[in-house]
Amino acid sequence: MIAPRATPDPLPSRDEADELLERTLRVSRADGAEASLAAGVSVLTAFGAGELRHLIREESRMLSLAAVFDRRVVRVSTSATGTDAIRALARRAEAIARVPQRSRPQGGPTSSHMEPDLDIDLAGPAGPAAESKFDPATAANHHAAQAQDVAGVLSLAGMRGLEAAGYVLSDVSMLAIRNTAGLSAFHRGTEAEAAITMRKRAAGVETSGYGTAAAWRAGEIALEEIAASVANKALWGGPPRPVPPGSWTVVLEPLAVAELLFFLAEGFNARSVQEEDSFLTGKVGQSLFSPLLTLADDVSHPLQRGIPFDGEGWPRSAVTLVDRGRVAALVSDRATAARMGTVPTGHGFAIPNPEGAMPLNLVVQTGPHTNESLVAGCERGILVTRFWYCRPVDPGTLTVTGLTRDGTFLIEEGRVTGRLADLRWNQSLLEAFARLDAVGDRPAVVPMEGMTCVTPALRIPGFRFVS
Repeated sequence: MIAPRATPDPLPSRDEADELLERTLRVSRADGAEASLAAGVSVLTAFGAGELRHLIREESRMLSLAAVFDRRVVRVSTSATGTDAIRALARRAEAIARVPQRSRPQGGPTSSHMEPDLDIDLAGPAGPAAESKFDPATAANHHAAQAQDVAGVLSLAGMRGLEAAGYVLSDVSMLAIRNTAGLSAFHRGTEAEAAITMRKRAAGVETSGYGTAAAWRAGEIALEEIAASVANKALWGGPPRPVPPGSWTVVLEPLAVAELLFFLAEGFNARSVQEEDSFLTGKVGQSLFSPLLTLADDVSHPLQRGIPFDGEGWPRSAVTLVDRGRVAALVSDRATAARMGTVPTGHGFAIPNPEGAMPLNLVVQTGPHTNESLVAGCERGILVTRFWYCRPVDPGTLTVTGLTRDGTFLIEEGRVTGRLADLRWNQSLLEAFARLDAVGDRPAVVPMEGMTCVTPALRIPGFRFVS
């Protein structure tokens, strides 16, 4: 287990953050303003080639001011939080606002972004958000326990003749947002991740296994179990062998499922649907997927992690996106919700926001099947550990291409019988999730870039491999 220990809290308290943001708002001469403070401390232990490679501790603090001038928004940011720096930040926003949009300055000591119009007034006081998930032990952020856990991984790899690489990460962060319309939001949370790859090279053949996990409590990541599973995947099944391309039944482990969900999630942006730039345009309310699929976005789920409000400070609602195969709802920012005459779901980005909204805390409802029964119910198919190098091909049909990696195995007569060479696939995800025929009963927490997926394994017939 990753076993942190208690140390003093490194982040500003809510009172300290609020006082800093109030000072920032007071010095702004804009029509309206929004200030945010993001701070964090992360500790990462990376390993490879049988040894610890990097011990990295990073502290960050960023003060951001979004100033509204005649419906235009200027956002400027700085890592300095002294009185002079705050005043300079506000004056810089005013200077940028006076510059015609086509000749906005480049570079400078602060970052900036300007949008021509503000679609909606700044958010006023919002309702309560879900409780932030904070674990004092994870907030300790120290290398000693991480190094001890990593030593166990390296020892296991060495005993089994494998080369191991990966990382262990723990993070404590806070985000505070206040504006001149009365909104106030505060989050302090913890997160942890681990990832392990193990490889064996023999007679010119390489085999590998991979595993990852995430949690808001570091102690919930069972590094020893991950390492044992990864080692087994790297060693089992013999030399990789080829199979012919074509349509196969696949049993997708949670890592592979999460990669597909990443592409699926983009379509549930209400702004994209409204602007007819989503594969779900004109299809909300339709049964597009298998009735076995229920997909939600829910930051309050016990296994989820993350900030309980969005970039506008609006509380994140739990939203059922797909209800037994039917496209049930979309996620929205405040401006898009106002245009649609609906209630914002709290999934928008910080103003100025040309992008709309995105579900970042996906949860797939579990089913009745054990992982073993998913395989046992497959006469001939392929077990996939994970996908990588995935790219969109056709946005209209949500066709994506990618490769399998780190453990692809042949299933024959309900049993895993051998290792396969990695395969390229080309598949409409709308069609794939419509054919879904079995859902696993064991959820896993999969960290993605900017997103966390809680999902079990899935079985999908007719998955198209092209080489």
